[in-house]
Amino acid sequence: MGTRGSTLVGSMPAKKEPDTSSYSGRIAARIRELREARGWTVAELAEKINGRVRKAQRISQWTVHSWDNGARAVNPD
Repeated sequence: MGTRGSTLVGSMPAKKEPDTSSYSGRIAARIRELREARGWTVAELAEKINGRVRKAQRISQWTVHSWDNGARAVNPD
């Protein structure tokens, strides 16, 4: 079992649908929609985001997974 921030995809919880009745749920659904349309995994999206931000702002694969499922709101900063 992987730890937080691990690159082990097998440690991720099962995929669930975000609650689209809220703004953050609609953002989460859109992130997933765009990620899947490009054929990217959660790990690939995290890698692509991290390639475009400062080191102090890097995010974990777990954070992207949480956005994808609507379990965590996206911080626009």
